[in-house]
Amino acid sequence: MKILFIDDAPDIRALMTDFLPICGHTVVTAADGQQGWEVFSAEADSFDVLITDVSMPVMTGMELLRIVRENGFKVPVILVSGHGDKNVETKAAEYETTAVLSKPFELSEIRAILEQLAA
Repeated sequence: MKILFIDDAPDIRALMTDFLPICGHTVVTAADGQQGWEVFSAEADSFDVLITDVSMPVMTGMELLRIVRENGFKVPVILVSGHGDKNVETKAAEYETTAVLSKPFELSEIRAILEQLAA
């Protein structure tokens, strides 16, 4: 699958750039929601999954998710949150999010979700 991974932490982007190809996926990264939207909207049909951090400067992952859904895209979205915020889970359900992971997450969690989506 082709995955767009969005996180403002360079070390997490680097980790996912190394990890996702090992699992057989292609990964494109972005540093914030605005950059993520620019990348996604330019080639939306080529992405199979969007994984985004919730808390980022410029545009949050939740704002990005809202824009993706308002533009009619049904791509599976995995939210990654550093907070145990019930509001995130409520909004995630409202915007038909595939999964919400809490930081720190295990790489096996992402792998399992992606395997379910690929099945």
